[in-house]
Amino acid sequence: MNDSLKRFNFEVDTVAKQVQLYQNNDTLNRSTFTYKADSSELVLNGVWNKDTLYMKFRKYDINKFRLVSRGFNWINEYPYNR
Repeated sequence: MNDSLKRFNFEVDTVAKQVQLYQNNDTLNRSTFTYKADSSELVLNGVWNKDTLYMKFRKYDINKFRLVSRGFNWINEYPYNR
C-alpha cells in the first residue's frame, strides 16, 4: 500500500442484497459484492480486479471516538494526545 486515495461510487440493491462499486469516470468496469448485514457487522463477498475478496466490518460505537468523547476546545496550547 502506498497511502494513495481513490474515490469510488457505489449502488446498493437491497432486494438482491448486492453492492456495485465503480470509479467515478468508469461506469463500465463494475465490481459486484453480495452483502449480509446484522446489528453488529457487515460482510461483503465478491471479486475485485480478478481477486476474490471477503470483507468483514464490525460496528464501532460512535461515542468511543476521541473527537466525540473529549469535548470541544477552541484553543489548545498543548496537544491532547501527548
